[in-house]
Amino acid sequence: MNNKQKLMVGLLVVIALLSSVAYAGEKKVVVTLGKKEAVANGKKVSLDVPPQLVNGTLMVPFRFMGESLGANIEWNKKSGTASLAMETPTIEMYTEKNKASLTKLKELIEDKNTKRIWIEMYELTDSDILDSLKKRAEEKDIDIKIILDYRQHNDYAESDNAKYSRMVDFECNLENARNNKNCEVRWWQFCNDNYQKLHRKIFLFGKDTIWIGSSNISHYGLYDKNKEINLKIVDSKLASEFEEIFKKDWCDPDKNICQLVENLEEPCPKQP
Repeated sequence: MNNKQKLMVGLLVVIALLSSVAYAGEKKVVVTLGKKEAVANGKKVSLDVPPQLVNGTLMVPFRFMGESLGANIEWNKKSGTASLAMETPTIEMYTEKNKASLTKLKELIEDKNTKRIWIEMYELTDSDILDSLKKRAEEKDIDIKIILDYRQHNDYAESDNAKYSRMVDFECNLENARNNKNCEVRWWQFCNDNYQKLHRKIFLFGKDTIWIGSSNISHYGLYDKNKEINLKIVDSKLASEFEEIFKKDWCDPDKNICQLVENLEEPCPKQP
């Protein structure tokens, strides 16, 4: 590649702008035609070449724009082209027809390419979702962590034996399936406030996918009984922030978590 090609690919990008100001989220870039001085996110910077106006199109330094706007820059040697990609969230909304949420959740859970599933949920009793999680828990390279509200244990034990048995059976199966000790359920109990609940409704899939909304994973939450709304968001930055929230809850610095299995009158039966 000659010097002229390097200059065009490495320095210039065509941006269809009528003004000399570009925005990306809260980021702002200001350039002036014919001058090497610019302002990127409130800071003065020097450009390798001054911006130019060619046939009504603003030409500005490629790498400068990419770095200023937080974009990823890739060079394709074979085709001789460079690409600048902004990372923006992909959002899907599920409302009205709650079964669509159930179908999408099962797809996300059963995706073999997803090796991490972290969940915080008030109520997790739907048989289809529990079965999908149990099957994934049998894989050696899977990481499943679930945090639930402890009152689900007490409430179901007193008022709904079927739900209680289903949850206990699920945790026992998860305990037996975790070959690498990376599958576990923890139950959150607020020691200082009997009326405080763990009311989060979050799934983390891998490093970039979030499921969040109003639905519990229950009959009323997934089978058109309630008016619900849920979002699937693909965004690695936002997912990393949710990851930190989950880690804090999981590590439990306030000592609110108890293990349901350890509180059962009879221990989980071990599989042969």
